[in-house]
Amino acid sequence: MRLFLLINFLLLCIFVCFVDTAFSEDVVTVHFDNVGSPDAFETAANDIKCFWFVGYSGRSSFFQVRNMRIEPREITVKIVGLIESEYDLYIGGGADKGNDPNVNPVIVKPNKPPIVDYKYFLRGRRTREELESGIKVKLPGTGVPSEYREYFSVLRPRCAAAAERYVNLTDKDGVACWTVLGERGIVGWIDNLEKTDLRYRTVDIAVSPAGRSISLPGVGMMPLAITPGKMAVNHGSMIQKVRREIDRTVKNTLYKLDTLEAMTPVDITVTASESLKPGAEGKVKVILVNRTDRKITGTVKPVLLSGWQSKPASASVSMLGYGKSAECEFLVTLPKNAKSNAAVNVDASLSVEGVQVKSTARLSK
Repeated sequence: MRLFLLINFLLLCIFVCFVDTAFSEDVVTVHFDNVGSPDAFETAANDIKCFWFVGYSGRSSFFQVRNMRIEPREITVKIVGLIESEYDLYIGGGADKGNDPNVNPVIVKPNKPPIVDYKYFLRGRRTREELESGIKVKLPGTGVPSEYREYFSVLRPRCAAAAERYVNLTDKDGVACWTVLGERGIVGWIDNLEKTDLRYRTVDIAVSPAGRSISLPGVGMMPLAITPGKMAVNHGSMIQKVRREIDRTVKNTLYKLDTLEAMTPVDITVTASESLKPGAEGKVKVILVNRTDRKITGTVKPVLLSGWQSKPASASVSMLGYGKSAECEFLVTLPKNAKSNAAVNVDASLSVEGVQVKSTARLSK
């Protein structure tokens, strides 16, 4: 009996330790007696970032907690090292519009920077003991829709690489392509969206001795003027406008086609049901996947060398938006004198809402 009880006790201890370890990753301890120090924040989570900002004359102090996960989460924030017996608690952030949805908490005056009316972020009064025990704080996840997040993750490196090809050019067309592709254009827009989304996932927390006025430096509690979701949609529209502008103004055909292809990611996979042999007919399959937020239509055709034949000669494709795909098949016949390892290339002449984009893909081995 004693052995049975001992085993159960040990199992209970293991369970408690496991639960404590599992939940400790969602706990942030803030040491107010260590303000400004790297040791001021304590957490087992490597996907939470914390930042210190200290108010004026010691009247109030605030800090920021940022969720590095894409998904929203709830954490416990313990504030220790406080002196006063009671504090007013303020919680805001980029995604928080305040506790009154009918009132704009941002005060804008002519010729002055906007300021925050902090009373709209007052979450009540807490004792020192309550703050030390921990408060529940909801951290927002990303505000960028998944299709735009994936689209821009593909688009940015393509545009950055293409911009490098134009960085040293001085002619009008080269400068135009470099400008729209690089940090002044698409790359910069995507970087700005990422910064905005990080702000969206950041929560500001401030404590002030009960009854005292609060004044925070910088943009404490300042909500975002535009959500990352709306910004992403706006960026998608701007990129389409840039496509039209490049198509209209760039006279150098090589520059134009290269730039439009870089800013219009489409995955093209070419496969054959079996090895193409001289004098024989083989089936070639083409799969296109749209990686933009626009509808893409067009024509796909195999590049036929002398003596080659294809049925059909071309095929129409249509992809309505991000992640949408299109497939087509061709029966390609090689002449008897063709090389046994001949590669099949496919040309895609695509249209993005009227803007012509050309791509080429080779048979995957």
